[in-house]
Amino acid sequence: MNHCGRVVLLALGIICIGCKNPYTDFYQPRQQVIGNERFAQPQGEPSIYSYSGNIEQDNRVMRENGFDLVGFSSFTGGGNGASKENLLTQARTIGASVVMAKTNSAGTVSGVMPYTTTSPGQVITSNSYGTANAYGTGGSAYGTYQGSTTTYVPGTTSTQMVPYTVQRYDFLATYWAKIRVVHFGAFYVNLPPAMSQQLQRNTGVVIDLLIKGSPAFYANVLVGDVVIKVNEEGVTDVQGFQNILMRNAGNQVTLTILRGTEQKLISMRLN
Repeated sequence: MNHCGRVVLLALGIICIGCKNPYTDFYQPRQQVIGNERFAQPQGEPSIYSYSGNIEQDNRVMRENGFDLVGFSSFTGGGNGASKENLLTQARTIGASVVMAKTNSAGTVSGVMPYTTTSPGQVITSNSYGTANAYGTGGSAYGTYQGSTTTYVPGTTSTQMVPYTVQRYDFLATYWAKIRVVHFGAFYVNLPPAMSQQLQRNTGVVIDLLIKGSPAFYANVLVGDVVIKVNEEGVTDVQGFQNILMRNAGNQVTLTILRGTEQKLISMRLN
């Protein structure tokens, strides 16, 4: 490989994320799966699916089918290290059952990088040989001689600027785990300010999403319903509602809900 080729590869290594596992390096956890009784422990290899053009809707479908988000990886790079095997490795490590992934082009990065080459120094040795005659009053003499000289020639350096262009991508991977036991079967939030003002109340939770096949789904609880009581116990907020549901797991309960301006009673048996 010539010098220019080595420089381009060096640029790729610098700009891309170091060629490790970026799905691990840039992972942001939301909740733990392994050892968490809330989730079914994964069996077999994680499944990988591609996001459509509507990430929010795809995430909603995942929750409707009984999965919850446990973490995500998001990064931009040249692609080195962003392989399917690295993605699977991260999913296995955290115990995810499903991965939703998306890759978008983020354009190119161009520039120049200095590349310096060095020619090593040299040591040059010169040898000399000869004969000599000497004459004097006492007669003459004859002899030979030899000698050497050593000279060091320093090395030289040369620097050239080599251009590079690297294609970059935005990578997103979200990791999902299957909820083991769906006691109620909905995702819910505290009353937003506008709804609180409309209903003239601060307490209760509003149903944001229903899980298919759950007790709430079959009892015909609807998105937008406001739960204000379970049996005769008032619902204050999300944490309070969760505590009530856990205490009544496996029992028959009656929910008091507000649907629009109408108050309704809905009975169901929790898992």
